[in-house]
Amino acid sequence: MTALSVAITHESARTIPTLHGELDILSRIRLTDAVDAALYGGRQHILVDVANLTFCDSSGL
Repeated sequence: MTALSVAITHESARTIPTLHGELDILSRIRLTDAVDAALYGGRQHILVDVANLTFCDSSGL
């Protein structure tokens, strides 16, 4: 099992959480926290980069 890491990039018009590793029911809170922080920070456009995920279960969707 590869732990999920989330790297955040802020561009002028959007926030990009880039995911590395495995996204499942146990690790999804990391993604939820990153998206919530962006939304509470006033960001309106979020693009989630999943190109580096090695696994994603239905809870990750």
